[in-house]
Amino acid sequence: MRQHPKGATRSNDEGKIDYAHISALADRVWCEYMHEHRIQEDGKLREPDNYKKGMPLKWNIKSFRGHFKDFELLLEGHKVTENGKEKDLFESILGMEFNLKGMIISTMTGAVIDRKYTNGKLKDDFNRRFKKLL
Repeated sequence: MRQHPKGATRSNDEGKIDYAHISALADRVWCEYMHEHRIQEDGKLREPDNYKKGMPLKWNIKSFRGHFKDFELLLEGHKVTENGKEKDLFESILGMEFNLKGMIISTMTGAVIDRKYTNGKLKDDFNRRFKKLL
């Protein structure tokens, strides 16, 4: 138990999640990336949290691989373009972050998880680590 000199008391904060792990600057850049990618192929604007509905894991894996390959090419000094637009390292890194978050959300929401990609292990690992959150 903690006690402030003026008398206020609070539970001990040992073992509690510390959100200092999160960078506000990195989150801002990621949100800007997400905002830029809200326009769908049909021209409509998707909701900013649409990705939280979950997607099949294999969609995220395929997209992650593409972003990672772009990242490698850019590191090697190659020019990478997609749909006529030149990509940069941030585009690749933020795309990978999106896919990694998508994999976590797909697991949490029970979206289609193809055992071909996980051998059932991802769901088991999630349940072992985070079941108390559900």
